[in-house]
Formats: sequence, structure tokens, C-alpha cells
Amino acid sequence: MNRHIRRGWAVSDRAGPISTMLRPREDAMAAAERVAALLGLRLGERIRSGASGSLILKATRSDGTTVAVKVDHPARMCLAEHAALAAVGFTPPLLKQGVRADVAVTPWIEGARSERGAGLGTTEQVAALLGRLRLAIPPSDALGFDEVVWGLLRSTVGGDHRLGKTSPIDVEVMRSDSEQLLRAPHQSILLHGDLTTGNLVFSVDRAWAIDPRPHRGPLEWDAATWCLWAVPADALPQHVDLLSRIAALDRRLVASALRFQAAAFLTYRAEVGLDLPPDVLAMASYDLSADHEGLSR
Repeated sequence: MNRHIRRGWAVSDRAGPISTMLRPREDAMAAAERVAALLGLRLGERIRSGASGSLILKATRSDGTTVAVKVDHPARMCLAEHAALAAVGFTPPLLKQGVRADVAVTPWIEGARSERGAGLGTTEQVAALLGRLRLAIPPSDALGFDEVVWGLLRSTVGGDHRLGKTSPIDVEVMRSDSEQLLRAPHQSILLHGDLTTGNLVFSVDRAWAIDPRPHRGPLEWDAATWCLWAVPADALPQHVDLLSRIAALDRRLVASALRFQAAAFLTYRAEVGLDLPPDVLAMASYDLSADHEGLSR
């Protein structure tokens, strides 16, 4: 059993009757229905179903307030890290947790989502949100950054996923970027780990992150993830400058993280026969050039 499953057992022991009512590997919808019955929730619309079998539902409490119910595999919930992120207002707080760490109930955040093509105003909100990460205290056994980087590097340039000669990815650049990332300072910061457009909600006055996949690492990693998923390639230098200025980031490290993540994403898409998005192809060669145009030609 990995560490999150072990932690899940400890959490469920403290979580009260939910842990005794739900069974391991139970269907996600059945688990949500059982939790709703125990907590007096009225389930509403299905918000998302993940490839891993995760499920997010909107629900209403007896007092009329709206909550979100998430069911996922216990190894993926990382509830201790989620609680640490919630403590600094980065992600909504946990109202209830349990079921061997595979069910969480949080407040419902009303707001809008962003798609690729985000403007500078949206990135400014994300930069302010990233600043909160410096305040989060990582659990002692939070997943380390080296595990994340080496895992992606192995899956991209080695084993069954070895890049071919016709690949658009420069393997040596990717390896060099991985070395830069692994030498980066401030690797003890607790990151969201999946800061894509689908995992950010922009409410009236601020941004909230949801559905974290936390691990420790440099803040530039989460900033690069946001750029990869949200920022148009032709506006990338301005967004990187804004993030770096507001969240006090190393621009060169953001560039390394962006190239590295883009290369891993493109390799996966090529292997499963999907198209290679032009913006992401451009980001795989992002460079802080002397003329400050940012993208190599």
C-alpha cells in the first residue's frame, strides 16, 4: 500500500460512521449516494467524471447550503495535503472527509472557468493565488518533486514510451530542463500539482483551485502548468513576466518547467494518435531570448 492509502486508513478511523458504512472499491455513484444518506445531503447534478473513476457531484445540505461531493481512489485524494492547501485559502476547505480517504465534501464555489486564451487579468488572479502556496505547510510525507520529474522523464524518453527520431521533442533539451528543475531552490513548497483551466474557479473577487494532486516542488511548476493550459503562445512572454513579478518567480525556471511539461504532453498525444496542438508545440521550444519575444523561431 502506498503512503496515501495508509494515511487514508488513519483518516477514516477518525472520520466516524462514514468509514464503517462504505466498502472498498465500491462504485463511485453508490458511494456518493451512501454519503449523502449519512450526511443528510440531497445530490444534484453530476459535475465531472474522471478517467480514473472519480466523480464530482453538486449537493445541498439540509440548511440549504450547496456543497461539492468528490469520490476518488484513496491513493489519489491526498487529503492531508488538501487540508494544508485549504488552511491558506488556496482551495475550498474540507467540511467532511473519510471513507478510507476516498470521499471529501467541500463548500461549493460559484464562479466561471477559463479556457485557453486567458487574458492578463485572469493570469494576475492566478499569480495572486500562487502567492498563497508559500504559506502552506506540506505534510512531512508529501510526494517529492524528484518523483514527479523522474516519473515524467522515464515515461517520455525511456521504456515503452521512448521517443522516435521523428518526434518533435528534443530529448536533450528535455533532459537538460529536468536537471534544471531538480536543482531548483524552494522545493519544499506544497503545490496544487494540476493547475489546469478545468481546476480553477474564478469567483467575484478571487480565484480558487479545486481537485488538487499535491506534491512538493518549486512554485514555478504550477505557474508553468497554468501557462500550458490557458495562455496563447503568442502572448506567453507577457504572462510569464506577470506571473514572475507578482508571485516572485524565476522566469528561467518557469521556461524550463513549461518546456518539460509541454514535451511530456505532446509525447503522450503522439503515442495515442492525437493531434499535436500548435500552441503546445511552440511552448515545447519556449526560450527567453535576448529580443524578449520569448518563442524560438
